[in-house]
Amino acid sequence: MLRIGNGRMSMLTDLRVKVSALIRESSAEGFNIRRVNDLALMRSSVPMFAFTMTMMHCIDEDSPLYGHTAQSLLDGDVRLFLSVEARDPAISATVHDIRDYKAHQVRFGMKYADTVMVVDDGRTLADLTRISLLEPDGTDMAGEMPELRAVR
Repeated sequence: MLRIGNGRMSMLTDLRVKVSALIRESSAEGFNIRRVNDLALMRSSVPMFAFTMTMMHCIDEDSPLYGHTAQSLLDGDVRLFLSVEARDPAISATVHDIRDYKAHQVRFGMKYADTVMVVDDGRTLADLTRISLLEPDGTDMAGEMPELRAVR
């Protein structure tokens, strides 16, 4: 999972995201290469982006991350890349951003804490100071190096 937040003063529209993993592999000829692998997201676009969005990739047998451990991610210097594109109607322009994440930034057994809340008067607010706040996900995997397998 990766989470992004809209820090602009206006709602963005036509949000599109891509997540890729740069993974070291051996070619058929025996050469070490680094290949960009697109990660299929459960949802890669939304028509309106007001607060936050969490991108989720299912690690199953078809995922390029399947079978990796925290250690193999580190050993292979695996990197994740997030590309974001959306329309900002306030300035009549398309806005872009890209972020990269190194293997040591991947957290096992953790989930994102809530950032969006409904206040007493019924308004919905996002506290973007909490955008990267993590908490244990209840799987007792925090700090361990489990193999990345399909979640059923």
